[in-house]
Amino acid sequence: MRIKRLELHGFKSFVDRTTLVFPRGLTVVVGPNGCGKSNLVDAIRWAMGEMGARKLRGKSLEDVIFNGSESRKPLGMAEVSVIFDNAEGNGDLGAFASSPEIQVTRRLYRNGDSEYLLNRVPCRLKDIVTLFLDTGVGRDAYSIIEQGRVDALVNSKPTDRRIVFEEVAGIHKYRHRREEAQRKMESTTQNLLRVSDILEEVERRMRSLKRQAGKAERYKAARAEMRELDLALSSRRFVQASRELDEAQGAHQKAVARVEDLSIRTVTEEAAADRERETVHEQETRLHACERAVHELDARIAQGEQRLNFLRREVAGAEETVERERREHDELEGRVQSLGEEHAGLLRQQTELAEALAQGRARLADCESTAAEAGRRAVEFEHRTESHKSAVVDLMSAAGRLGSRVAGFESRREELTRRAAAAEAERERIEEQRRDLEARSSGVNEALAQARSERDQLREDLARVEAALAEAIRDAQSLETERSAAKDRLADRASRLASLRELEARFEGLGRGVQTILKERRTGAESTAQGVLGLVAEYVDAPKAFEIALEAVLGNRAEAIVVEARDQGLSLARHLRERDAGRAVFVAFDARAELGGEIPPAGVDGVVGRLRDLVEVRPEAADLADALFGEA
Repeated sequence: MRIKRLELHGFKSFVDRTTLVFPRGLTVVVGPNGCGKSNLVDAIRWAMGEMGARKLRGKSLEDVIFNGSESRKPLGMAEVSVIFDNAEGNGDLGAFASSPEIQVTRRLYRNGDSEYLLNRVPCRLKDIVTLFLDTGVGRDAYSIIEQGRVDALVNSKPTDRRIVFEEVAGIHKYRHRREEAQRKMESTTQNLLRVSDILEEVERRMRSLKRQAGKAERYKAARAEMRELDLALSSRRFVQASRELDEAQGAHQKAVARVEDLSIRTVTEEAAADRERETVHEQETRLHACERAVHELDARIAQGEQRLNFLRREVAGAEETVERERREHDELEGRVQSLGEEHAGLLRQQTELAEALAQGRARLADCESTAAEAGRRAVEFEHRTESHKSAVVDLMSAAGRLGSRVAGFESRREELTRRAAAAEAERERIEEQRRDLEARSSGVNEALAQARSERDQLREDLARVEAALAEAIRDAQSLETERSAAKDRLADRASRLASLRELEARFEGLGRGVQTILKERRTGAESTAQGVLGLVAEYVDAPKAFEIALEAVLGNRAEAIVVEARDQGLSLARHLRERDAGRAVFVAFDARAELGGEIPPAGVDGVVGRLRDLVEVRPEAADLADALFGEA
């Protein structure tokens, strides 16, 4: 098998797709520095699965992708295909032995994805490496040697040269398979260790289940008694609840009848109360109307009284005015009389003056000045006389008007007095009606209050009866719920007990030797039936909080077989050994403990107490428990 063709695209300096054909007889590639000779070798090694970037003269695998130049853009993928000529049919190639050509292709993308293909079919790198083992073809094969590799091979250590010789001899593939087989064996060994740990854990759990089965066996007797007691208690409670329910139903029926009677009475009384309420409402309406009328009359009376007082004040004022005007009239009459007298005097004076004038006319000439003065005085007296006459007329007219007003005031006062008396009589009549209505309303209110009180009392009685009925129903439902829950718990525990009995019947979780002894004991074999008392777990029980401590102290002795005497245990051990029926631990029932150390008191350094005192032990097995626990 030889390299027939090499195809490159985007690998290092081979930016364009390039195909190199290697004819027969070509063994060396030569050329000037920098022409790409080493890139060809790197391409072949990379296609064959080389993963080391330093061996490909780069810092990372992405360096094999063309990174671009001044005139070319970088590419996103590098691809190399190596085509081998297999015309001779190499038998070491397995399924490809009959293929005339074998094409190995590798692609790498800038995002880190890569692909491997064999004859254009996707495959794994491991498939390629395995295919070319011991063929002289590969990433480190001796068939392709770059510059300096010959000197390195000559000067290498014997162990390094041995690898090349083994590959030439065709044993490298078997060494590789041996190493792979050793790795698989180591992995299998680790798996076996894990399986062993798992089995040990399962056995530990089985021992715990076995102890639980022993507890279940002890539990079943108490549970049977408890079940009978529960059934008896439930039956008694059910009978009592049924009786109470019957009584409650009877009370309920009586209460319903009483409620119906009370409802009828309540309806009747409410109808009567409604009628009374309507009557009271009508009376209250009439009372309110009367009260409004009384208030109106009171207002009118108050208004009339105010008006009367006002008129009285006016009459008093008018009387004062009349009195004042009378006084003025009297004064005016006096003045009129005085003026009359003065007028008479003036008339007399006038007469006298006339006489004097007549007498003095003769003397006119002589006494013109006296005559002129007398004339002025006469004219003045005439004016005064006229003025007094006019004043007398005015005073008389005013006196007449005042007399008329006084008469009108007297008449109005008499009218107001009559109206005030009538209003007082009407107010007394309305007050009498109001007192009568208040008396009737008080009686109606008392009857209504009594009816309401009876209705409230009936409602309270009804509420108490309904509450008692609801309480009785709730009690009955609660008892039924408890009975159902008790049945469910009983069924669940019966199922668990059946499961535990089944496990116990098959002696699941016990060692082979223990199972053999117990099965022979069950079948009544004479060699084992005598002297075997049971398992240690059947004699010792611990609360849940101390189960772990009990397991730590007893260890595998929890499933030890208790025998009557030490000799019987030795005999049974020989019996198992002769039959190759497994092993078992035997504990003599009459064993004695050997105590020596001082036990710290409870409460010191986290000490709760002796485990022996914290677990439950059958009374007849006290010595056995002391021997098992020792100072624990």
